[in-house]
Amino acid sequence: MRARTIGETSAILMVLVVVGSCAAMASAEDVSESEVTPSSALIYVPDNYSKIHWAVDNATAGDTIIVRDGTYIENIEVDKSLTIRSENGSENGSASTIVQAFKNYNPTIKVTADYVNISGFTVKVVTLWGKGGIGIYLDCVDHCNISDNTASNIEVGIYLSSSSNNLLMNNTALNNNHGIRLISSSNNALRNNTASKNSVTSIFLSSSSNNVLMNNTASENNYGSILLQDSSNNVLMNNTVLNNNYGIRLISSSNNRIFLNNFINNRNNVESVNSNNIWNSEEKMTYIYNGSIYTNYLGNYWSDYKGSDANNNGICDASYIICPDEDNYPLMKRFENYFNFTTENQPPIASFTY
Repeated sequence: MRARTIGETSAILMVLVVVGSCAAMASAEDVSESEVTPSSALIYVPDNYSKIHWAVDNATAGDTIIVRDGTYIENIEVDKSLTIRSENGSENGSASTIVQAFKNYNPTIKVTADYVNISGFTVKVVTLWGKGGIGIYLDCVDHCNISDNTASNIEVGIYLSSSSNNLLMNNTALNNNHGIRLISSSNNALRNNTASKNSVTSIFLSSSSNNVLMNNTASENNYGSILLQDSSNNVLMNNTVLNNNYGIRLISSSNNRIFLNNFINNRNNVESVNSNNIWNSEEKMTYIYNGSIYTNYLGNYWSDYKGSDANNNGICDASYIICPDEDNYPLMKRFENYFNFTTENQPPIASFTY
């Protein structure tokens, strides 16, 4: 069997987890008036309704709600399949379109229906007694797309409970207690999210399996960064974890595959308790290092490991010890140095149709 390239591995992960799980979702970024079907409606806030939740109440499944710039003080429950996006989308939407909880200890946006797309908002609460509430809460739902949002100063920025086959992409979780949290949730894809300066964890998986965490950045989180507890069979790839107290912690979590990640300048790069995991690629991969092509298994980059590389193939000669596991193929440099960023090496960006 021939070795896979890094691009092929990335593509397979995204096709299986993102396209397969979300193929029926609409792209929240790309809805225009001409694309709304005759059976659906395009609703503007505040033009048609002054409150977002009033627009939701009066919408029909399949409708698109576009929210113009401004601050909206309300709690929203989305109980039907809708696309809700800010007027300016990912360009500047989240900075200009703010949803602030009216009741601080209720979710700012709660999703209780499948096939919901939410993009381009800043969600937050205001409280005098520390952080409270949840920014965006997916409660027992499937096939939702949460993208290009910012959640800040909340107990949990984005929270999935008993929810599967969802896509979280290009979100920012900043200054929360927990950035992104999954409980009893499986087959989700977390891609290109940034979680920074959260006081407990950046990404926390509890009793959650078969998820893919890819191309996320977790930095300057006070206690820990990525935490897996009672969570197995997840894939963590191409993530950068830096300047945290703990880089990654695994508690009673096994059979996770963790490779091609950067763990940089964390006080403790890794802690593993009652866990056995795989810290390298499943198959040999073809990669480019210092201008030469090699084929081998690939592990992770650990900034606190100064190993030697006698054959100059970019893989340290000795393993990186993770009691009770080992990264048998630790990288000499950050994973970005092992392939060229060309179109064919990039994972595909899925296009969704509602």
